[in-house]
Formats: sequence, structure tokens, C-alpha cells
Amino acid sequence: MTEIISANMKKVILLGLLQLIFLGSANADNTARLLDPAAPFVFTTNNLTSFILITEGDSSDPIAESNALAVYVPIRSHGGAAGTPSDSAQYSRYTNPNNLPGVSVASASTMTINMEVTNNTGNKAFLLVAVKGADSTKFEVTHRIREIVDGNINSATTTTLSLNGLCSNSNFNCDSIEEGDAAQATANRMVYIYLDTTDQGIGQEINPTSHSSTGNGIFLDVFLSNNINQSNTITQTELRKGDARLTSVFQGFNAAHHLKTNAFDYTGTADCTAAGQPGTQEFQNELGKGVEKDLDSTINDGEVNIKDLVNGVEKRFSIYFVNKFNFASNFSNCLAGTPLEIEALLESQSCYIFSAGFTEEHPVTNYFQAFRDEHLKTNALGKIFVNWYYKTAPQYTPYILKTPWLQKLIRGFAYFMFYFMQLFPWILALTFAVLTVLTVVRRKQRHDPV
Repeated sequence: MTEIISANMKKVILLGLLQLIFLGSANADNTARLLDPAAPFVFTTNNLTSFILITEGDSSDPIAESNALAVYVPIRSHGGAAGTPSDSAQYSRYTNPNNLPGVSVASASTMTINMEVTNNTGNKAFLLVAVKGADSTKFEVTHRIREIVDGNINSATTTTLSLNGLCSNSNFNCDSIEEGDAAQATANRMVYIYLDTTDQGIGQEINPTSHSSTGNGIFLDVFLSNNINQSNTITQTELRKGDARLTSVFQGFNAAHHLKTNAFDYTGTADCTAAGQPGTQEFQNELGKGVEKDLDSTINDGEVNIKDLVNGVEKRFSIYFVNKFNFASNFSNCLAGTPLEIEALLESQSCYIFSAGFTEEHPVTNYFQAFRDEHLKTNALGKIFVNWYYKTAPQYTPYILKTPWLQKLIRGFAYFMFYFMQLFPWILALTFAVLTVLTVVRRKQRHDPV
């Protein structure tokens, strides 16, 4: 009996050892990951000043090149004339813009990523960085961040890259974003940060899809830019009144790496570009003259609402764009407008039903106001209709204002009538032409012998 127990014990011990060996090899991990994929923290540092960078990703670990985390790094360039309109620092929304990073050796600028490294292979590992070549599947090692001696570790860490080190690599061409260059260029390359048990020398080529480090690192799509869109302008054509809001109508431009559209409130100051003239102010020069207003909008041409205003108080606004490097564009011209309470707006528009549907001044309501004045009020029947409308329409506006679906229905009907009336002469002419052709054909058939 003792021999049977002893034999069984040997089997249990042997199976346990085999399981430990198998699980140990199966769980062997050797990875570099973002510390928090849902909120990646990347910053750049120059002259002891740090700037938190704008990033763009899908909230998952960017372990494949197809879902790389985009990182936008602003670069200080001034074309040899610091403090002038050609200086990218003049357009930066960051605090201490004169300390924006550069790509020269002298600037000693860096980019730092908060990461987590795991190495439980039992062997030392190396945290490495490689940059993808232009029109190539291969990456070239540019940085050897550190050697991780501990073969069983899981810890938060920071990976710091020298911007000059990135730009010194032949794959990452930064020739147009040096400090003395005109501020109008962007450099971009894919960067691979990975952990490997084999050390690789600087300049060695690897292919992440077939390399031993496959799945062990993260991909960053890094953009370095000094581009301030200096030659482009925004023209504001109208500032329409609404209830506790103004609607800016503007003509913009297709801005590269566009992030959002903002308004700048000049109210209370004398500094406001003359109406009708596009502005050329640099952001840093204007910052002390008013207040930024985030519009929660990304459109770069058309209409944008400026909300949460006080009715009856005149406001003066310019429009400008912000890109993903946190550079602001030139400001538009400045226009003045006074938001009105809805009752005052309806009274001023005298177009109750449609104005209640739009809740602002609008080209469609303006068209029907003009139609009323130029056509309806010029004849007896039209005057009767206008008088009846003014007596009955105001009693329905409170219900319309409290009923969103009815407002949408009224706007849809107003647009339909607007376009129908615009096209009515063409519709009438086309109908007349078709009837004329049909009449001619019919007469011809009657006179022609069978």
C-alpha cells in the first residue's frame, strides 16, 4: 500500500512540475505598452518647460501599425526673425510658447511617453525605438532606451526620445522644420517602441511584422510641425442674431490637421478688425485683448453657433481655427451682434411662424420678409392676408418654441417653399415648353395622312 501511495505521489509531483514548466513558458511575456491606452499621456520638454501633446487614437493599445497612436509635436521655427509673424511661437496656444521644442542639438528637446513594461521571461530585455523608412516596410533602430536586467518585472516607466535623435535618422527628414526655417512644414514618420531580449545596435534594420519582437511593442504615428497656415485667411460675412446666441457665417479654408473652430470675444475693447477685412493677427498678440470661446465645432467653412450669451448685450467676435499642434490660425475680421430674447426676435422679424421654427435671423426668413414687403403689401388681397397673419400667428409661437419636432417640421416646410418659389419661374417655363411641344406634335399628327 505504501508503495502504491509513493508511486502516486511521484506522478502528482511529476505532473505538477510539467504544469509549472508549461505555464511558465506559456505566460512568458515581454511587452511594452501604453500605461493608459484610454488616456495616453505624451509630453514634450524644452528648457525645463513641458507641453502636454494632443494625441489621437482608438482607446486601445496601438500594437499594430494600422491603429497607431498619432502624436502631434509643435516645433519652434521663426525663419531667423523671432517674435515676428513668421515665428510659429506667435500662433501657439501653449503657455510659454517661446520654449516650444526644436529639433536641433542645442535645443535638447525630448518627447516622453508614459508606458508599462512587462518582462517575465527570466532574461534581461532591451527597450528599443525604431523609425520606419520612407516607402519601406523596414524600420531602423534609432534609440536604445534602457537595458532591463530584471527578468521578472511589471512596472510603469517613461520612454524619452530625443527629437534631434529622431531627426538625425535618415528616415525622419526634418530639414524644413529647423529653427531658422520658415514656419510652413510638417515631418511625419511611424515610430515603433518595443521590448526585445536581443539587443540591437543603432542603425540596424528590423521588420516588426516578422521580427522576434512582433506584438511586443507599440506604434506611434509622430508628426512634427511648425506649419501655422500664415497665408490663409478666414472671412466672416455675417453675425446673425438668435436667442442667447449669435451665428457666425464665415468662409474658411481646408486647414491641415484641423482640430476645432473657436471664437475670440473682443467685447469691451477697441481692438477689432474692420468689418469685411480678413484679420491677420497672431494669437499671442491678441490674447490679452479678449477671451477665447470654445465653440465645440470642427467645421472650417459655413456656419457656427456662439452660444451661452446674454440677451441684449452687444458682442464682438472673430473666428479662428486650432490645429492638432495647438497652433491657432490668423483671426478673421471682427463683427458685432446683439443676441435677442426670442420674443424680441420674433417682434423684430415680424415673421412669427418661420422665426419660431429657426429661432434666429436666417436667410429663409429674410426672403419671406422681402416677399411680404415687395409683393403681398402692394395689393389689397395681400394686405388682407398680412393683417390676418399678424392677428393669429403670435398666439401659436409659444407652443412652437416648446415643441422641437414642430420646429423641425416648420424649418423643412420653409426650405421647401423657399426653393419652390426660387425655381417656380423655371418650373413654369419648362411646363409651358413641354405643353408647346406636345401641342405641335398633336397638330402635326392630325394633319399628317395615316
